[in-house]
Amino acid sequence: MGKRRRRSTSDAWWKMEIGGMPVWGILGSVALLTVMAFGTIASIPPAPTADPNRTTAPVPSFAFDDPPETTSPHVAFLGDSYTFGTGRSEGSENRWTTIVSNALAWDEERFAVGGTGYVQGDSYTNRVGLVIAAAPDVVIVSGGRNDWRVADQVEAAATTVFSQLRDALPEATIIATNPWWDDDPAPAEMTFVSEAVRSAADATGIAFVDIGQPLEGHPEYLSEDGVHPNDDGYRVIADAVEPLLRELVPATT
Repeated sequence: MGKRRRRSTSDAWWKMEIGGMPVWGILGSVALLTVMAFGTIASIPPAPTADPNRTTAPVPSFAFDDPPETTSPHVAFLGDSYTFGTGRSEGSENRWTTIVSNALAWDEERFAVGGTGYVQGDSYTNRVGLVIAAAPDVVIVSGGRNDWRVADQVEAAATTVFSQLRDALPEATIIATNPWWDDDPAPAEMTFVSEAVRSAADATGIAFVDIGQPLEGHPEYLSEDGVHPNDDGYRVIADAVEPLLRELVPATT
């Protein structure tokens, strides 16, 4: 009986199949993919090198300036009992100066004493130094009804007050108003007082605001004393004077 020849494993490994595919086919595919991969890598251009002589443009930056700070004008009111707000509701802020200041965003400070005027009582000439010491941006001088019996002295006294304000506060806006009466027709002397204040304002270069007599003929605008405005009366005065003051006073400083 003859011997069976044993088949050498070294002759057959490449003919074996894996997953239905001969080993030689798998090896050929792997070799092809490797060649393709190296070819793709070789085709990628190299990254550009930095040019040491080239100046790189700066990246623009954007800076936004903060809006400028603004402050409300500091407004000083020099006057009499109407400026003080006598006759308004107890504890209220319904005086004409405060109504106007709130409407125009002013920082209000009052130098008001009842029974006074340019000449009478603790007069404006006596108190103008207090206003100057406060260093306001705006000064509004009102009143004069208590001076109607000394009308011939008003122009000189008003000129003194306005001149002192103008000299001491050269950057301030200074305004004078006509004096106001109650619901009765104003006496003739009040016309002289008003014209005296206007003349003094013109002579010293300050503004003069005339709203007439807004309370005349309206007893419903007066408090129980029959002389001073009530809340409605102060509102009427404020509504009349506010548009004129708005034109004269810068909104901010």
